[in-house]
Amino acid sequence: MGANLVPRVVENMLDAKVELDGRLRESITAFTSASADSITAPVGDPAASKRGFDALKAVVQLQSVARKEVPFLRKKVEEYLDDMRTRETLVSAVQDLVVQRYEAFYEAQMREKGRKNGKGREDEVWDVDVFE
Repeated sequence: MGANLVPRVVENMLDAKVELDGRLRESITAFTSASADSITAPVGDPAASKRGFDALKAVVQLQSVARKEVPFLRKKVEEYLDDMRTRETLVSAVQDLVVQRYEAFYEAQMREKGRKNGKGREDEVWDVDVFE
């Protein structure tokens, strides 16, 4: 675990830039994924695969979590980053990932509903447009 903390000698600036870019991408991916995880937890695979899962309650809970977490996310990003464009890019990346995960959930619910031969309410899950 501590091996990543030891500085590495690089032969030239290009190698250093490539390494720095790679680490920055990993950090951004980890940040956006962790942020999206907390928002989409109500409709994520572990929750949705539980017996007795209620899609409508999960969607309402997801919206509630998003209403609380997105302003918190914006505030935290603003505390650490001065550049407004960078802040908005990060928040936008989190929002895009949340929408992608919700789309996957929505499509899975629609497939599942199809297997039930039309049983289930039409308003059980909301279309992705609800986030725009």
